[in-house]
Amino acid sequence: MSFARREERVIERKYTISIIAIVLGAVVMLFIGYMALKMLSTVVVTPLTQTKELNDRPQEIISLPNESVLRLQVSPSGDFLACVSRSGVDYRTSLRVIKLGEGPEILVVREIKGENLAWLKGEGEYLLFEDMGDIYKMSINDHAVVNLTPDSAELDSDPLPSPDGKYIVWNRTPGQTKSEKTTLWWMRSDGSEKREIGASCINPDWNPDCRYLASYVQAGFSKTNRPNRYYLEIVDLATGRYDLFAESQGETRFVAWLDSNRVVYVAMYITADLSEVKGLVYATATENGAETETLGTLNSLEDPDRPYLIRISREEERLAYLGSNGLEIFDIEERMIYRVTRVKDLSTLDWFPGGNRLIFADDEKVFSLGLSIAETQ
Repeated sequence: MSFARREERVIERKYTISIIAIVLGAVVMLFIGYMALKMLSTVVVTPLTQTKELNDRPQEIISLPNESVLRLQVSPSGDFLACVSRSGVDYRTSLRVIKLGEGPEILVVREIKGENLAWLKGEGEYLLFEDMGDIYKMSINDHAVVNLTPDSAELDSDPLPSPDGKYIVWNRTPGQTKSEKTTLWWMRSDGSEKREIGASCINPDWNPDCRYLASYVQAGFSKTNRPNRYYLEIVDLATGRYDLFAESQGETRFVAWLDSNRVVYVAMYITADLSEVKGLVYATATENGAETETLGTLNSLEDPDRPYLIRISREEERLAYLGSNGLEIFDIEERMIYRVTRVKDLSTLDWFPGGNRLIFADDEKVFSLGLSIAETQ
């Protein structure tokens, strides 16, 4: 073989090796790019949400010595307060109905075996509560009490009335324990036309049109035994159909309707090693495939196992919750956080009608809190 031919073959080999190196380099770069895109696709963009401080001073309404207030709710008129408390002495649970105003007046004290309650909207003031495995309705005018579920030996709990006060959904569990399968039921507010809807929901909320419930469900668990996928769900109360209309952005803690076609929800952003935890507020329409909008970041929701007691004021579209810094309010329209500097802890809370005043309990004491948000805007 001539010297010239050998030189040509050497050049060909070098050329071939160069082509292979270029191809392999391109493959490596494509792989790196793919992995980078995959990592970026899992990154949650958390907008910085401005926080303003409120120095509003709570006013004590009533004190219940040796009691711990578990639940409370203001009536639709704002004239009455219902609360459930537990004695620290004999551990008995009591329901109280209190007339608010200058010098609150206790109208009703009733020992019960249950915790949940809800005011029924409509003509007059009516209160729903659970006792001894049944759902009861009390008239505030004459304090008359009617058992709405006397025909059942099951455990009936968690009454939730519709916005117009015409219907009630509740949970029913076979036997007298919540260890068995719980189902969702529907009835008219007088206790008639009871029917089973389907599986129980997590913290459901009524649609303003009183046709649907919004809720959320969890699916799958991570290696740390935390649910790693949540879905937003609509329940059609007429047909009993359950529709998973969107995947949630994280561990969901709260969902509520903003209007007839849109919900707001709070989901947790949690890194795999739990080094970063915070809450995010989202809004989405209820059509399948609707775009999700990030409204704000709640950095004080930094304990993934803590109950945050999130409550919505529908008039002003505000969320009140207990974070690591105490009581905060997230204004959905303004996308602003208001931190109440004088309230560091509480056990339960609710909104007064109008969305500018809160009521909350800290152990045995109940407080009213007027908010000066309008003055800071």
